[in-house]
Amino acid sequence: MDSRLRTGDEIVSVDGQTVIGCSHHKVVALMGQSALHGIVTLGVRRRLGGSNGINILKFSHSALIGRV
Repeated sequence: MDSRLRTGDEIVSVDGQTVIGCSHHKVVALMGQSALHGIVTLGVRRRLGGSNGINILKFSHSALIGRV
């Protein structure tokens, strides 16, 4: 499975902290704080194109952040 973010994906957690209902600014701030430690783990919810169109896939992905 391709674990890159796609249009329509919903970020539901940042490093295990639920962000459902949080503002965009809050989520970006949490991601920035996590990046300072070198790794960000996102919990993502993605709708799949099932026969009824409402299948949900949840997955978690970590990214190592390097400094240039």
